[in-house]
Amino acid sequence: MYKLRPEQEEKFEEYFLKYQDKIKLAVYKSNIKENNYNHFYSHALEGFLQSFLILDAGDISEKDFPAFAFTTMKRKIIDELRRVSKNKDIAINIDENYKNISYVDYNIEKILVKNALKDSLTFKENEFLKLLEKGYNYKEISKIERVSKSQYYNILGSIKLKYNDLLYK
Repeated sequence: MYKLRPEQEEKFEEYFLKYQDKIKLAVYKSNIKENNYNHFYSHALEGFLQSFLILDAGDISEKDFPAFAFTTMKRKIIDELRRVSKNKDIAINIDENYKNISYVDYNIEKILVKNALKDSLTFKENEFLKLLEKGYNYKEISKIERVSKSQYYNILGSIKLKYNDLLYK
């Protein structure tokens, strides 16, 4: 909990009004879904407040504040994303996926996520994922799958989107 003196509150409000677009930008740049926006905005705001207190203490200069605050806000959002994903429960029916489990050294959650992801991907996306897991780079994958660089990035973006949807829904 942070406690501000009245003069600090006034100064903080001025900074908030001046840099509120930076707070929104930090949340936007973190690819937060709209339904989680308010939750992560509050964490970005906490990072902004911490940055303000460091500025107020004189530990950083006025000209360095925007970049420092942006980095602190992004750090707070990333920390919260990690905390949320660490405690994420995945609702998957084990009976449907048990036959696909052939890994001994992985934990069950990784296997369930991987199987759920494979079920949600198209055939082409699954082929890309297999090649990525084998360590191929984009040039090799583009050559093997006969796709252009832009098509490669579109497919990769689609895989990432489906993966994020699976984890953060």
